[in-house]
Amino acid sequence: MQRNEPQLRGRTNEQIIVSMLTAEPCAPVDSIKADLKDPSLADMLKEAIDRHKRECDAKLIKHSNATDDYLIQDGVLLRYTGESGDVVIPEGVIWIWAGAFSGRTDITSVIVPEGVQKIFSGAFDGCTGLRSVSLPASLGEVSGLIGCGLDSIDVAVANKSYRLEGNCLISRYRDELVLGCNTSTIPAGVTSIRSGAFWNCKGLKSVRIPGSVKIIEEGAFWGCSGLEYLAVAEARSFRSWGNCIMDDRGNLILGCKNSVIPDGVVAIQMAFVGCSGIKMIRIPRSVTYIDKLAFYGCTELECFDVSQDNPVYRGEGSYLIERKSDAIVTCGKVGPLPARIAQINEYAFVGHNDLSELIIPDGVVTIGARAFSQCSGIASVFIPKSVNRIEAGAFEGCSGITQIEFACKSALIRCSFSECTALSSVKIPKKLTGGIFQRNGYLKTLFGNRFKAIEFTFTDD
Repeated sequence: MQRNEPQLRGRTNEQIIVSMLTAEPCAPVDSIKADLKDPSLADMLKEAIDRHKRECDAKLIKHSNATDDYLIQDGVLLRYTGESGDVVIPEGVIWIWAGAFSGRTDITSVIVPEGVQKIFSGAFDGCTGLRSVSLPASLGEVSGLIGCGLDSIDVAVANKSYRLEGNCLISRYRDELVLGCNTSTIPAGVTSIRSGAFWNCKGLKSVRIPGSVKIIEEGAFWGCSGLEYLAVAEARSFRSWGNCIMDDRGNLILGCKNSVIPDGVVAIQMAFVGCSGIKMIRIPRSVTYIDKLAFYGCTELECFDVSQDNPVYRGEGSYLIERKSDAIVTCGKVGPLPARIAQINEYAFVGHNDLSELIIPDGVVTIGARAFSQCSGIASVFIPKSVNRIEAGAFEGCSGITQIEFACKSALIRCSFSECTALSSVKIPKKLTGGIFQRNGYLKTLFGNRFKAIEFTFTDD
């Protein structure tokens, strides 16, 4: 199943084509990409692709059990195409491949038969309607179920890898909580909680950490937007106060929409990721470090109430700002950008689809790496004269951007606009073009393969 990239150097044209087509024997035709400079190869390539498609179809017919509901190849369930939301996977499956059920929001329950050994990561991506799973004794890997936000889990008593307790799937070898659900109660005896164990369990209301837990991996409770109550049963490795969980070094590692951060916390890790219900958060004087993604996904957060005595941060509405650099660290609910800022830090707005027209205030000097990455709602961008540096991926994946206007005449721009698939118009000063815009190779790096389709307008300003 592993892709072997073709080696093209020193080969004939025919060998290049064969190498491309055999790199992934049953790849879809759309995924076969050639970088052939000789136009005379077009007919040869088309004929070879058509022949390859016929061979792939023949292989699938010969080696696959393709029913109306399932595509199974050599014991690997590749794709479910059925209409039923209550899925009973057929016998004979050994692996459930990545993407087999991805995006199927209509699926509500899955019964995995005896004989299945592994559910690959991504197998159930986007299955937000999945409520229950039943797992066999043979299953040894369940990473593909992470992020489903289940209501209930069942596993065969004879399973040698996992046991079920308190609606939690727990490793028999390390007493590690591997997978939880909306109705879980973490049992005593669990020593660690794996990253992603409760990811997207939006119906989970309360969490009580038993004293036996020594490790809570980062990301264990991301996306639990319904959390209202957090506590630690016994203060050993962790302690709790104000619906916050802290480690013994004063790092806040888990919060919820009802959290009140206590004085004495020195750092806020990625504690509030996906807490979409949080409206206001108080940052005490003692906090001197906040992770750049600590409040990722807190799209309803309207106020950072930062202590006036805090030496590192200040709040301005829904924006958290670093005092020394006047840099936006992160934001909650998006509003007009503050006027008195000099920098937009990396990941500050990542994934904020509520942004539409983006006018960056004059005075901003630096736009950090991936500062606006994946903000698909942005339609237009204005870069003021003050900007002299735009870091890599600053606007990567902003698929809604159609136009960009640069007012800056001198700037270092590092591959900042790749995957802006709708971009059609760029307005730039001529002085700027003398630097970065005169070389087609750099344009391709900066704007991706769409640079030839962009209409450039050059100004004298």
